[in-house]
Amino acid sequence: MAKKIFTGLVIVSAVFYAYCLFRILFRGFYGVGMMLSEDLIIRQGYNLIPFKTIAEYITTYVDGSMRGVALRNLAGNFFLLAPLGFYLPFFFVKMKKAMPYILTVAMSIVIIEVVQLATMSGSLDIDDFILNFTGATIGFFVCKCPPICRLFKLRAFSGVVRREGRL
Repeated sequence: MAKKIFTGLVIVSAVFYAYCLFRILFRGFYGVGMMLSEDLIIRQGYNLIPFKTIAEYITTYVDGSMRGVALRNLAGNFFLLAPLGFYLPFFFVKMKKAMPYILTVAMSIVIIEVVQLATMSGSLDIDDFILNFTGATIGFFVCKCPPICRLFKLRAFSGVVRREGRL
């Protein structure tokens, strides 16, 4: 019974997460497109220079101007896809292994970035990819840690197979 309740809660939370993720990725926090300042603009275009946007946000944060925007963008992009480290392996058996998970997440982020560019709902930014991918990968490996597995009693994440009624 507890397992069914837990599974139901995971399904509900996954649907809510997917809805929020869609809203954030394709509508932004404040709608389509934002101009932060004359020096720091989120363009509806592209950036293929690694760490350019990250450096701009760090500089903006350090000099004290628009700290909230810089922190929200850096931390938001980092943590945005971290829950996939739990949800993908929970729902898809193949995603319990690192390589299929990493490839799926990388391709998904590329598709998201291209769709944002094509629909003009955001920009294609290599730094978004770096932050999203890093967060999603860390989320995956955190869920594979034995203490986390025990916490959620998720034998599937740890790779431990039940034998003779014991873990």
